[in-house]
Amino acid sequence: MKRRTGTFVVAVGAMLAVAGPAGADIRIDGVATGHTTLAAALAAAPAGATVEVIGGTYREALTIIRPVTLLGKPADGAKPLIDGGNAPAAISIEAEGVVVDGFAITASGSRALPFGVFSSYSEEACVLVRGAGAVIGNNTVSGCHYGIYMRAVESGAIELNRIEKNRFGGIFVLNSRNVGIRENAVAGNGYNGIGVGSVVFPPAMLKALKPLAGDVRITAEARDLAAVMSADIEIAGNEVSGHGHGGIVVAGAARVAVLSNTAHGNGGAPVPRTNPPVTLGSASDIRGYGIGLVCDTRDSRVADNVARDNDDVGILVDTAYANVVSANEATGNAVGIGLFGATGNELRANTVHDNHDFGIRIERGAAVNQPPVGNLMVGNDLAGNDVDAYDTSGKDVAPPAGKGVAKGGPVAAADRAAPNRWNDETAGNRHSGFDETAEGFVDADGDGIGELPHPIPGGAAIDRLPLAAAR
Repeated sequence: MKRRTGTFVVAVGAMLAVAGPAGADIRIDGVATGHTTLAAALAAAPAGATVEVIGGTYREALTIIRPVTLLGKPADGAKPLIDGGNAPAAISIEAEGVVVDGFAITASGSRALPFGVFSSYSEEACVLVRGAGAVIGNNTVSGCHYGIYMRAVESGAIELNRIEKNRFGGIFVLNSRNVGIRENAVAGNGYNGIGVGSVVFPPAMLKALKPLAGDVRITAEARDLAAVMSADIEIAGNEVSGHGHGGIVVAGAARVAVLSNTAHGNGGAPVPRTNPPVTLGSASDIRGYGIGLVCDTRDSRVADNVARDNDDVGILVDTAYANVVSANEATGNAVGIGLFGATGNELRANTVHDNHDFGIRIERGAAVNQPPVGNLMVGNDLAGNDVDAYDTSGKDVAPPAGKGVAKGGPVAAADRAAPNRWNDETAGNRHSGFDETAEGFVDADGDGIGELPHPIPGGAAIDRLPLAAAR
C-alpha cells in the first residue's frame, strides 16, 4: 500500500496501556528491543520510527502520541493480535502521521451499547483516530462498537482492511476532510458498513441531554456545523455487505465521491422511528439500502457502483441535493434507485434492472421533506422492474409540513409544482414497458429516440424522448 511521507509535529505525553502476555518479537527500526509489551516499545520509539511486531498476542490498550509506524508481520500465518479488553478503544491515535498496518485488532471486553441517537456517535472503536494523516491498512478489525472511527481529522486513509462483526458500524468518519476509504472488505457489522457524517454537540447540549446520553463518549464541539462538515472524501473500491441497515451511508457531507464499490445484501428491518438523527430514511417502509446520500448531503458523486440484492433500496438519495448518480448498476433490490425529498439531483446512464418493486422511485417521503423536484433523469436503462419508474413530482406540491428549514435543498414556492425532467434536449430514458412498437413506442426515423412521450406514473412528469430497446 502507498505510504504517506512528510514532516509531522511530535506530540508529547505518556503511553497508556494495560499490559498482557506477549508472544513474539518487537523491533524498533529493525533492532530487537526485548520489550514484552507494545506500550513499552511505543514509549521507547522516537518520532518517525517503525515499530515492527512479528506475531504474538498483545492484551493492551494503546494510545499513540507521536508519529510512528506500527507494522505487524505474521508468524505461522497469523497476524499479531492486539486485544484492548474492556477499553473504549484498542488503539487510540492522537498524533499526526501514524501508520497502523498488518494487525488483527479487537476489544474483547468492550461493552455493548443499546441502539440510540447518542450511541451512534459514541467514540468507542477498535481503532479511534484523532490525528491527521493516519493510514490504517491491511488489518483485520472486529468485535468493537465501531471498527475504525476517524473524528475531526483533516486527512487520512483507511485501506485494504477487513472490517467485520462490529456491533454498530464498520467504518465511521465524522467531521473530517480529505479522507480516502479504499478497497476494504466491510461485512456483517450491526448497523452500517461505511459511514461519513457531520454533527455538532455543543457542551451545553451535552450537559442538558446527559440523562439521555448516559455515559456514551462524545466530544463536545465549540464550532458550528458548517465549520466541521465532512467533505472531500473518497469511498472507492470497497465491498460492503450484510449490514443491518446501510452499506455505505453519507449524511450531512459535501463533495464525497462514492466510486466503484459493490454493496450487496444490506438492510433487514425498519429503523426505530424514535431516533431521527440516525433514521436516515424518510419513508416509513425503508428497511435499509446499499448506498445512501442522506440528510443534506450535496455536491457529491455516486458512480460506477454495483448495488444488488439489498433488502430495500439499492441507491438512496434522501433529503440530499445537487448530487450526480451515474453509470451505476442497481439490480435485485426492492427499489433500484430511490429519491425521497431530494432536489436538484441528476440520475444519468444507470442500469436499473430486475428490481422487485420499482426501478426508480421518486416521492416526498416524510411530510417534513421538500417535494422531490428539480431532478433530471436521462440515459437510464429501466428493464424488468415491477414498475420501471414512479414519480410524484408535479402532483405533490404542498410546502413541508413542519417547523424549521426542510432538508433536501432550498425550493422556491413557485417550483414545488414543477415536475422533474425525464429527458434533456437530446434523449430520455429506456422504459422496458414502452420501448417497442407493440407497446406504443414510435421511432419513425430509426434514431433510437421515440417520437411519442411517455408519462411517468405517480405525478405529472413525462419522458418526452423515451429510448428504444437496445438492438
